Amino acid sequence: MNTLKRMLRGQSGASTTEYALLLALVAIAVIGVIILFREELARTFMTIADALRGADGAAGSSPGGTHARPIGG
Repeated sequence: MNTLKRMLRGQSGASTTEYALLLALVAIAVIGVIILFREELARTFMTIADALRGADGAAGSSPGGTHARPIGG
């Protein structure tokens, strides 16, 4: 707790605030990219899951690498 008080009072507190703002900006950008490309990401992960299911010979994988669940639903 004393460390937090020292950071907020001193010069390093300003740096900590700047890093927090930068981290928040990066998080917003990542969330935006995920929302923008969600269908492509879902397809990619489903393709990977189907490939892994096929690699171990598990039954129930869809033929042709397509997934049984609809995207976005």
